[in-house]
Amino acid sequence: MVRHVGVTRVEAAKNFKGECRAFISYKALNKYYEDYLDDAIRLSDPQTPQDPHELERVRTACVKSYLL
Repeated sequence: MVRHVGVTRVEAAKNFKGECRAFISYKALNKYYEDYLDDAIRLSDPQTPQDPHELERVRTACVKSYLL
């Protein structure tokens, strides 16, 4: 979760606390995907210049959470 989806260790621990320790629910994973998608759309707006590294990080996390 921390490496591939880009969440903090605290967030990952919260998700795993209610799950079977090694799994994340579809609902939680879908929320991460939707949040990253919203951020990617916001960051890719040409009217507001943003950090290209942050945009790449958000896009990568969005794709990984979608594929999972």
